[in-house]
Amino acid sequence: MSEAIILINTETGLQTIEDVYKKVKNLKEISLAAMLLGPYDVIAWAKADNISDINNVLLDEIRNIDGVKSTLTSTVVEASKRRM
Repeated sequence: MSEAIILINTETGLQTIEDVYKKVKNLKEISLAAMLLGPYDVIAWAKADNISDINNVLLDEIRNIDGVKSTLTSTVVEASKRRM
């Protein structure tokens, strides 16, 4: 299993950010998505069988969503979930 964190900048406007967020969170490879305040507008955690599948969703799907201005992707090396 491959995983990556994708940070997304959108065009200006709350409606644009919400539209991008809704489209990103509904992609099958996205296990977690959130709208942010700060230098990025949306964050998405992608999971797929291999990194090639993540590249495909990034290049073919996310970057083609109307309103997406730029992305920054980091491949996950190791992650853990802490219970609260």
